[in-house]
Amino acid sequence: MDIRVKWKISNTNNPWTWIPTLYFAEGLPYVVITTVSVVMYKSMGMSNADIALYTSWLYLPWVINRYGAANRHL
Repeated sequence: MDIRVKWKISNTNNPWTWIPTLYFAEGLPYVVITTVSVVMYKSMGMSNADIALYTSWLYLPWVINRYGAANRHL
């Protein structure tokens, strides 16, 4: 058997391998926004309680998007 044929057979992509990758990619914008906002707020001299409050407000679009996406069939 040719080496190229063996490589092709063993390197077939299973569609289920995309699911963890997509969930990971979905969380990246949230991590970036949260990290950048915490660093920015800390450099502005804000308290940890205020940083937690304002950063939680930044998470609101992701919560609304998930709620709306889950109920589109209704």
